[in-house]
Amino acid sequence: AGVLVARAGAISCRDESGAEVDYWFAYKYPQAASSSYGGVRYSRLTSGGDSWAMSDAEITSEAESIVGVTLQDVYAQTPGVGYVLYNDQWPNGDWTEDYGHSKGALVFDADGGYFMQHSVPDFPNYVDQGYLYGSSQEVYGQHLSCFSLSLEELNQVAGVMLYSGPWIYDSADGEDMSGLANVTALCEGETLYSTPASVSVAIPTSGAAGTLTIFGKTGAYDADMMDTVVAPALGVDLVSESWLNSGGVIGPFCPADGEASVVDTVTLEYGNGTSSWPTADDHSKWAVSVNGTWVCVVDNNRVYSQYSRGGLAVCLENQAWHAALADGIVAADSCSGIDDDAEGVACCHYDDDKCNQGDVCCYSSCDDPSTCSYSETGCSGDYGQIHDCVWSDGTCVVGA
Repeated sequence: AGVLVARAGAISCRDESGAEVDYWFAYKYPQAASSSYGGVRYSRLTSGGDSWAMSDAEITSEAESIVGVTLQDVYAQTPGVGYVLYNDQWPNGDWTEDYGHSKGALVFDADGGYFMQHSVPDFPNYVDQGYLYGSSQEVYGQHLSCFSLSLEELNQVAGVMLYSGPWIYDSADGEDMSGLANVTALCEGETLYSTPASVSVAIPTSGAAGTLTIFGKTGAYDADMMDTVVAPALGVDLVSESWLNSGGVIGPFCPADGEASVVDTVTLEYGNGTSSWPTADDHSKWAVSVNGTWVCVVDNNRVYSQYSRGGLAVCLENQAWHAALADGIVAADSCSGIDDDAEGVACCHYDDDKCNQGDVCCYSSCDDPSTCSYSETGCSGDYGQIHDCVWSDGTCVVGA
């Protein structure tokens, strides 16, 4: 790492130019989906006007990536700047299941700071060792998010963390800790982690993020974060992305009483359609509402083993952020099977459990709705009738 110097301005989330922003979100692509870039490219959006697009920077670059630029005050060890770095998988290789499944950082000075929530193991690196995004974390998809907050707001976030149980591996006091009693308590090992509880706090920030709703659960709460805590509180159906490769997949959560449901993504596509991947290649954790503009960044996976792990979920209503993620969901589970292309017209095959009205009824060896339609004869045949396919304007489509 190069030599960093203190910079002017607030301790804040920063965009790639170094300008202060109220929030940003970055989505690093899996290596398999971006092999020409080596798994280090990402898309991002910011409150400062950077629309959802693939960045020219690599996430490994401290000087150019949105993550590295934001963390520069930490690694420059700017006087008066305090920080709390936590992860259930530490940069030295240590890991735990005795604390929350949480990854992130609180960074602040006497005037304010930011909360960085993410999904990346072993990150951020120890401060005295400099910025490092390790090669082992280039393989899978990851998300990182940042919210600029006042000291009072940061202290509220830390209050929820007393329940979620972050495993802290590096920290330093800021110049003035008098308004950060919960941060101090975290660093001194105080916790409510063994109490069966969930908690939420609505933080009406003064910035472009608007109101952040921060949810937390303890390990002793022994339930899924999205199904039991977030979805009922928001009152909206959610599509969730998380790591489902181990721990026992919960599957679709579909309450019989019609309350809010939660289902998992199956296939994702971003980078203006240039990169697609299955959720098995993705370690990020987020959710979007089926209706409305709710988006959440989350600590926990939707698997049974995470019942006993604490964590956070940060939710807000944000049209641009919601659209960025929702538009990339190619396929997701549903409460009656797989919903191909949940966000638009797709192929409906005869062996699909569920299709959407208006989807193209496609023959089984083809997946392009623009070229794979049944013929008019096939549309009225046995396979076509499985999904009530009808012939309309020269195409076989799923009817009402």
